[in-house]
Parts: sequence; structure tokens; C-alpha cells
Amino acid sequence: MLPLARPSSPRLPDRPRAPQRQRGSILVSAAGLLFVGVLLLGGVQLGYKYYLQRELQKTADLAALSGAQALGGGDAAGCASALAAAAAAVSANLSDLDTPAYACRRWDPTDASLAGQTPPYLRDPQDDERHNAVHVALSAELPRLLPFLPAMRAEAQAVAKADPLAAFSVGSRLASTSTPSGVLTNLLKGVGLDLDGTGLVGYDTGLAGVKITPGGLLDALGIPVPADITVGGLNELLSTDVSLGELLDAVVKAGGRDDLLSANAGLLQAIQAKLGVSDLNVRLGTEEEGRASSLFTRIDAPDAKSALGVQLDALQVLATAIGVGTGKHAVQADLDLEDPLGLIKVKPRVSVIEPPSIAIGGVGATAYTSQIRAYVPIQISTAQMKGLGGVLKNLVDVTVDLPITVDAVDGKAILQDMCHARDDRQRPLAHIAAQSSILKICVGGPPAEADAQWPFSTSASCDDGLTDKQLFRVKVLGTDLASLNTKLTVDALRAEDDDDFHEGQTRQLPPDGNPLEVGTTVRDVTDALLAALLGNTLKGGTTMNGADQQKLRQDLATQIWNDTAALNTCNPSASGSTGYQCRDARWKAGLAEIERSSTGLKGFLGATLGNSLDLLDNLLTLDVLGLLGNVGNLVGDLVGAVGDVLAGLLGSLIPTNACASGSLLGGYQGNETGCINELANALKNTSPPSSTQPPNAVLALVGMLLETLRPVLDDLIGQQVLKPLIEQVVGLQVGQTDVTLMSLDCDGKGVQLVY
Repeated sequence: MLPLARPSSPRLPDRPRAPQRQRGSILVSAAGLLFVGVLLLGGVQLGYKYYLQRELQKTADLAALSGAQALGGGDAAGCASALAAAAAAVSANLSDLDTPAYACRRWDPTDASLAGQTPPYLRDPQDDERHNAVHVALSAELPRLLPFLPAMRAEAQAVAKADPLAAFSVGSRLASTSTPSGVLTNLLKGVGLDLDGTGLVGYDTGLAGVKITPGGLLDALGIPVPADITVGGLNELLSTDVSLGELLDAVVKAGGRDDLLSANAGLLQAIQAKLGVSDLNVRLGTEEEGRASSLFTRIDAPDAKSALGVQLDALQVLATAIGVGTGKHAVQADLDLEDPLGLIKVKPRVSVIEPPSIAIGGVGATAYTSQIRAYVPIQISTAQMKGLGGVLKNLVDVTVDLPITVDAVDGKAILQDMCHARDDRQRPLAHIAAQSSILKICVGGPPAEADAQWPFSTSASCDDGLTDKQLFRVKVLGTDLASLNTKLTVDALRAEDDDDFHEGQTRQLPPDGNPLEVGTTVRDVTDALLAALLGNTLKGGTTMNGADQQKLRQDLATQIWNDTAALNTCNPSASGSTGYQCRDARWKAGLAEIERSSTGLKGFLGATLGNSLDLLDNLLTLDVLGLLGNVGNLVGDLVGAVGDVLAGLLGSLIPTNACASGSLLGGYQGNETGCINELANALKNTSPPSSTQPPNAVLALVGMLLETLRPVLDDLIGQQVLKPLIEQVVGLQVGQTDVTLMSLDCDGKGVQLVY
């Protein structure tokens, strides 16, 4: 029998365990919360510092700008006003600051030694300088949010400058006349346009004293200007072309003189008729430095708003615009030449190759005059010259072809300082320096790639690409003896001066003009050319063989003898003392002519070597000094020969020559053939010429050539063509510029934050 199973006992439920004890958990949490709180409060403290830093900087910037606006002329009174304005701006925006620091200083970014300091480029002004900047320094201690946090400070500095702003123009000085024309007429002559009789007087009365602004001009042209435009954006906006007619209308509209619109139409027609062109445009401005053939040079102002508000003289703007629009269009000069020799083949032409411009900006702004070019081709041939003696007319054929290009009065003016002083009427002054050139004369051929419009197709200097050209050719006895194939440039001779100007004032710089006259400059050119011609002719004479030398002596003597008949109408073939005295007088006259011309040659070459050495260095490749010695020998020989004739009674009574001699027994002897032979003997060298020594006959002939050509070139080119062309047609007083300060703003309206 199986054992009975023991009944199982009922299972009691598990008892819950007693919770285990956790020690320190609240302190850890509290510490964490405290740490987070400290971090948050530190962040708040740091954020507040940055916030206050920004507020300090904004306040410092505003205070510096406010102070710069009140700086005025930058003197002691202006500085006091600037500091008060800066302090007021700070008080109106922040409180509980440390003691703010305000100072009037000089901002000078050109001084590299100031670059490392903080703020950079600040220094105290020198005796003759103005304050042009206001420096503001602010600082404040932040309140501590927790007592154990370190103390924190916020600091800010700002520098604002307020350089004054000016607008000025520079033009060629007009030649004074007994009957001065109207203002606009004279202004247009300064850009190469003589429009007398076209009703320009209406502009003088209608626009006299009228001021316009660049902003008003753009508005009249219908060109919108963005409200937030920068100076760079303004220069870019101005770099656009408008028609000359549109610009003329815009000037009178901006000046409130719409009644001149009909006059504009007549003026434009007169200009187009003068030039023979109708499509004339004007570039308003430029982004480039220097000359840019635009109405305004590149504007460098503290801000665009101040530049747009500069006051400009309406007549100056009108004339400058016409100069820009008509640039590079040649005008035939209305020059009444007195040319009794019939040498001028082509009338001179004139063109503005670089127009004038108006400058707007601060120190360093530059305005330019119109650069006017004249082209004067001179052609001379002794074979066609009237009134020449037989010596040059029959023996020598000289051809002259001088394409002369003249760049007249290339000037500029640079603004050097503003508001640095006041005149006796307490008007603020600007200091402007002007540089004017008399002229540059170029003689030679066109560049290799010149177009049909040369020399008016380029704004470069007239010597740019100039090529050699045959300027002279000399034939003697039908044979080429010499030619001059070269080019020549007389560099512009500059005059510089500077002066103070008050607003609206025009001054002439230099006041007395350039000391070098036009005639002197032109004479240097013609003398150098003649020296080159004569030197090359002398050199060519060294290659003549004996037979040619003998023929030249004989032909030259014959012509000299024949020419003396005009001085003495006696009969050399008469018998007795009558014929003797006639032959003797004419023989001496012939010798005196040889002596005079040879002495003149020697003096000319010597003086030219002294006065025009630089020019001759560019032209001559022969030993002129050696040639001078030969001329001296010839003159000495001739002086001796003439002296023997004049001094000796014995020489008149004893047969000594075949021209005019006599004896106590044989009576008077000689004939015309003998006189010619005696003159030919006087031209004979005492020793055979060397390879570097031309025959005396060539020396004498060159001296006579000098006597004929020098007055023709000096008078014709200098006095009858170039000087009246520059002073009458172009209307310029060479070597002077008119500088006009149209506007001067010393009130600090245009300010700029620089630090």
C-alpha cells in the first residue's frame, strides 16, 4: 500500500522589504541648481556687458559724428562747439558713465607712423593746420549680479572726421583785349570756340550769379539718385553719356531759367555749324583718377549727399560741358595771315583734345584746363619766294616742309588745404596750387598707325609716336647737298604758383604769367632747325670734288657781283677813274657781304649752341664746334682781305688785282671779269679742305642762307602764325590759368566715421 501523501502547507504571501536609506541626494541637486544659476547669471552678466558695449559704441559713434558736424572751421571756437555737441549726444543717450573723454584731433592717414596706435592716425594739429576730427572715449562699470563675480567694464571709442568740401574749376587765362567780350564768349574761347555774334550775351545776364548743384543737374536730366547712394555709387552713376543739347537744357532748368531753352537751341546750332558735326555727347563723371574727358573729375567727398549739394556756377558748368562735348573736333582757325612771300599753303586748325573739368572733393581734388592743339603745316620753297637776291634764287633751292603741332596751355589746379585761415572779412579760405604750361611744340611726321584725323585723333602729347620726316632739303647747282630728316620736340615749359581763395573768387596763377614768351619759345625751335639744316649743309659740302668747288666759287662770285649792282648803279665798264671807283666800290661791297654773312653764321651757331643745346643734341650728329672753327678761319681771311683793300693807298696805285687797281704810269686797270675772279679767289681756301672741313664757298653760301631763312621762320612762324593763333584765335594768355573757387563748405556738413 502506497503511503499517503502529506498534504502541502498553504504558502504565505511575501513580505515587503523595508526601503533602503539614500543619503545626500538633496544637496547634490541643490548644488547643481546653484551651479546652473551661477552660469545663467554669469551669462546674463556677460550678455549685459555686450549689450552695454554695443550701446556705448553706438553712443560714441553718434557723439563723434555730432561733434564733427559742429567742428566748423576747426579752430578753437569750432572745437569748443564740437566738444559740447559730442557731450550733449552722450547725455541724451546714456547715464551712469565714467567721465567721458572728448578731444579735437587731426586725422592723418598719410602718416604711417601713427598706424600702430589706438585709435590710429590721430595726432595734434600743427600750427598751420585745423582740427578735422573728434575723438570720443566712453567707459562704464557693470553692476554685479552676484557679489562674488569679478568686476566687469565696457569701453568704446569712436573717431569722426569732417573735412571741408569744395568745388572749383581751372581754365586757360584769356588774353586781354581792348573790347572784352561777354563772360560766356570768353569761356568758350578757352575751349577753342569763338562764337562771337551768336547771341551769347543773354546767358551772361540770365545765368550771372546763378548756382546749381550736381543733384539738381541730375534731377533736371531725369537721372534718379538712390537715397542711400555712396560716393563710389555716385561716381558710377555719373559715368554716363548724355547729349550736349540735353545737358545745356538741364543746366538752365536747374538754374531756374527755362526762358533760355530757346537760346540753347541757337547755341547748339552755332556750335554744330562751327564744327561741322551734329552728334555731340558729354560724359558727366568718371570713376578714374586724373583726366577722363568728363564734366566732373572723380569725386572724393566725405559722403555722396554733401557732394550732390555743392554749389556750382552755372556759366562755368555750361562752358565746361561744351568743352567736353566738342573735344577732338578740329576747327579751322580764322587767322588773317600777312604772308607777302606766299608761303602758307594750309590754314591752321585748332581742336580741344582734352576738355576742361570741374573738381568736387577734399584735399587733393584736381581740376584740369582744356588742352588745345593747333596744327600748322608750313611749306617754303626758295624757288617760289618773292624778292630773293640772285645768289639764293639762282644757286640754291631750299625746300621747307614743317608740319608743326602745338599743344597749348595744359594746366591743372590741386586743392591743398581748406578752412585753414580767413581773410580780413572773415571769409574762410581754400589754398589751391596751379600748374600751367606754355606750350609744347612738335615738328615731325605722324605715328606709323595714325588715322586720317591725326593729329586731333589722340589726347596723348603731340610727341607720342612722332616719326622722322624730311623737314628741309638743300640743292646747290641742281645737286642735293643736304637734307634734314628728323623730328623735334620742345617740351612744355611750366610755371607753378599757389594762393588762397575765398568762395566765388577767381585768381590768375601765376599773376604775371610765365616769364618765357611765345616768341622766345618759337625762336628756340626755328633756331634749332636752322642750326641742324646749316650744319648738315656744311657737312654735305665736305664731299664736293675740286671741280664742283671751283664752279661753286665762280658762280657764287658772279651772283654776288651782280647783286652789288643794286647797291651802286654806277658803270663798272666806264673808263678812267669813274670805272675804277665803281668796280672798287662794288668789289668791296661783295667782300663785305661775304664777311657779314659769315660772321652772322658764326655768331648764330655759337648762340644756338648755348641757348638750344638740348634741341641740337637731338638733331645734330656732326661736329658743329669743329665747323665753327672753319667759319672763324673764313671770317678771318675775309676780314684780312677787306682790310688790305681798305687800308692801303699803295694797293690802289700799284696793280694788285684784276678788278680795280691803278699805277702812276699805267693808269687805272681792271674789268668786271677780274672783279668776279677776285671775289672767287677770296672764297678759295688757303689750304685744301679736309674731309671734315667744308669749302669756304659753302660756308659763305650757308651764311647767306641763314640771313634769308632766319627772319622768315622767326617772323612767319612765330609772330604771324603761332603767337596770334594762340593769343587771338584760341584767346589764351599763354602761361597763366584762371582758378575759380565756386564753393567752399567749412561747416562740416559732410562727415565720416573713420574709427
